[in-house]
Amino acid sequence: MGKITPLRWLKYKYRYLLAVFSVGLVATTLLTTQLTTLFSGPNVVEAENIKSLTHGVILSNPIDAPYYLVAKGLDLLVAPLTALRFTAAIFGLFTILLLSFTLRQWFSDRIAVTGTLFLVTSSWFLAFSRIGAPYVMGAFWLSLFIAIGTWRTYTTKPLLADSLIVLAAGFSLYTPRYAWLAVIGMLVLTIRRRKQLYILPRRHQWLLPIIALAVTAPLIYACVRNISILEQLLGINSLPLDFKEFVLRAFKNVSQIFFRGATTPYLTLGRLPLLDIFSIVMVALGLYYFERRITLRRSQFLFAFMALAIFLVSMTEFELGSLAILFPIIMLLAMGGIVEVLGRWLSAFPRNPIARSIGVCLLVAAIGFTSFYHLQRYYVAWGNNPSAIESHKLR
Repeated sequence: MGKITPLRWLKYKYRYLLAVFSVGLVATTLLTTQLTTLFSGPNVVEAENIKSLTHGVILSNPIDAPYYLVAKGLDLLVAPLTALRFTAAIFGLFTILLLSFTLRQWFSDRIAVTGTLFLVTSSWFLAFSRIGAPYVMGAFWLSLFIAIGTWRTYTTKPLLADSLIVLAAGFSLYTPRYAWLAVIGMLVLTIRRRKQLYILPRRHQWLLPIIALAVTAPLIYACVRNISILEQLLGINSLPLDFKEFVLRAFKNVSQIFFRGATTPYLTLGRLPLLDIFSIVMVALGLYYFERRITLRRSQFLFAFMALAIFLVSMTEFELGSLAILFPIIMLLAMGGIVEVLGRWLSAFPRNPIARSIGVCLLVAAIGFTSFYHLQRYYVAWGNNPSAIESHKLR
């Protein structure tokens, strides 16, 4: 076996690299096309965020600081509304890249490319990734945790992986309500890694706490000066009064995704659910797919994060934008369902190339029609909806 040179590597990987480049180009195009012209004016949420961007001081109020730091940098070059929307698009693109990495590690290159196109054309994804609000941060943080956790299972540099987890957890504390996700994640990491941490050199043992302290220092400073910031980050003021209210919130959150959406004209079309019928069926099959492989770490990851995400969005008053944290989980389940359907079909016709090709073509056609439906729903139906147009006339 000869030495692997860059040219030899490109020879074997050029098709995948070309596919990745094409998918990245499609994702960038969808996230930026008509970003400021589909609706030229701000909606009620964007109007409030423009005030925060223009007059807010991040050091005294660091809520959603990662989002607003990027937006403030872009604000030096473009209008505030454009800066807010471009910031959401940037984090949306990173979310897609992280999920694409996860799909490639969990399944295959082809599934990763197909799944990325399926994800980026979702009207749900486009809605929270193109609005001038930090809704996208929930999906971004969870995608980042899943990607790093996936990489952590096979990397030969566990200390680097743990450092990245601590770094991501520290920055995620700045996003309201997701502090619970970071705290629980850090507790699980500490419990699972306590034996390995003890045998590390002393300077490495101090590395993770130093990273956490450095990242969260501005947040701690702001919370000490104003305790209401801590209450807002934890969502204490809107916690459910009892278990019955918590269950009702959880049911309402799930129904928004699968059954009947909320009337939010600045974000969605009518009262349509966030998913279509094909995606709902694939999610159901995905639950079956991962449940049959519950001994695999990726399945345990997925179900644990799903339970935690549902818990987080149900702990506070309902807000459609906060459901973005469930997007990575739902889409990974849907891709599991697609893999299950494809695997069953190919196993039923192991030696019939015509039948195998027909099955693959039908599945690709279903994904294509679903993507076309979502693009039409977002850019055409919602973009020309009178209620949506009226909700973006604030000045």
